[in-house]
Amino acid sequence: QLGVDEQTSAEPGTLFVNVLGVALFGFNDTGPKVIQMILQLAALTAMLFALRKLFGKTAALISVTIAAVYLSAPHIAKVGNVKEQYMISFMVLSACSWIWYELTGKKGYVFLTGAAIIWPFYFKVTGISIVTALLLYLVFKKICKEYSWKELGIDLLWLFFGSAIGIIPLITFGF
Repeated sequence: QLGVDEQTSAEPGTLFVNVLGVALFGFNDTGPKVIQMILQLAALTAMLFALRKLFGKTAALISVTIAAVYLSAPHIAKVGNVKEQYMISFMVLSACSWIWYELTGKKGYVFLTGAAIIWPFYFKVTGISIVTALLLYLVFKKICKEYSWKELGIDLLWLFFGSAIGIIPLITFGF
């Protein structure tokens, strides 16, 4: 009996991705792995462009190559589709979106950061660390007087709005 004989450990995000994979590709392990591949590709692409803008082509290529190896190497990472793989992809996407906001000033990137930053927690509880990191960054930025209260409030509203929109797929799934 579920919950008595066996304790479930899958978080809502992992269940969502697995159900979505089964719905798209049938009842096998291919669907979630394809979704994992797409998420990792998106995260590594975002990382490449953000680091290229910050540090140049060489540093970006080396960093993304090392990240790809650490993310996918079976002797380093867990084998198969696991919650950490999904969580890390969304954490990287949210961090890179924030970097692009800092570089361009376009509010769409804050919205995208909010939409991505809400997901890691729903894969594994440690995913909240990216939210903590961003909040600490904003606090230190405010302490260093690089931010007005108005700017901070507007950015937090955009982050909240992005998070609210970004979590809609999971809410419609039934969690």
